Amino acid sequence: MLPTFIIIGAMKSGTSSLYRYLAVHPEICMSKMKETNFFVRSMNYEKGINWYESNFMENSSKAYGEASTNYSKFPTFKEVPRSMYSVLPNAKLIYIVRDPIDRLISHYTHNYSEGLENRNISEVLSDLNNNHYVACSKYYMQVEQYMEYYTKDKILVIATEALRSKPVATMKRVFMFLGVNESFCGSEYSKMYNPTSGKRRKNKIGMYFKKNGIENKLESHLPWTLYEMYTKITSNPIKKPELEKDLEMKLIDYLQEDVNSLRAFTADDFANWRL
Repeated sequence: MLPTFIIIGAMKSGTSSLYRYLAVHPEICMSKMKETNFFVRSMNYEKGINWYESNFMENSSKAYGEASTNYSKFPTFKEVPRSMYSVLPNAKLIYIVRDPIDRLISHYTHNYSEGLENRNISEVLSDLNNNHYVACSKYYMQVEQYMEYYTKDKILVIATEALRSKPVATMKRVFMFLGVNESFCGSEYSKMYNPTSGKRRKNKIGMYFKKNGIENKLESHLPWTLYEMYTKITSNPIKKPELEKDLEMKLIDYLQEDVNSLRAFTADDFANWRL
């Protein structure tokens, strides 16, 4: 069984929550592994289509999906839209986005907590051009990569802020897009999963589990309370950084055009964003 829809990102924008909210819908089957990363050629693409299909349990569901945030990390992974279309030409795409500066800070904090980043955030943002963190917050640029292959009606963009403040209405919109029972309301909606607040930097045990792919499996299969216990054992708490005002204004100016294009594309004003 191949998926009928893909959550393509954005990283640190609520994909874990959306994945879990969708998973409890009786007409939706989500992949066993949240992030298959199948369409990233340097990751799991070489495992083949049979491996990809094995992540989806065929049943009476109307919709099958997965959620891999690496699918919206152009230009780091340029090949994803083309590879996806070659396998899933009729798929629907869901892109959940949040205030782009908040997302960037959370992305940095996540990488620091994983031991993937050791610089402070001012050093990271000293050059905004060709910057991975900034590129991942250029949401319209990311969507543009898919528009070469998928029509606009196949792409749904929703805001993290809307999912938090109006979860029932937002999920109803998602269900309508996917063609499943839109009246379903899950008890999961009151919980936001994998938040950056309270993030922790992995210790040696945590780094070992992450490096060997054990953590990804635990996140997909453990109840959330047990997964939280696991993170406390394998990491230490860190503080989320704050931007200097002049750096924040520099980012706003740099990202404004992309945000304006996203507003035009979605007809959503993203009123809670700072730009």
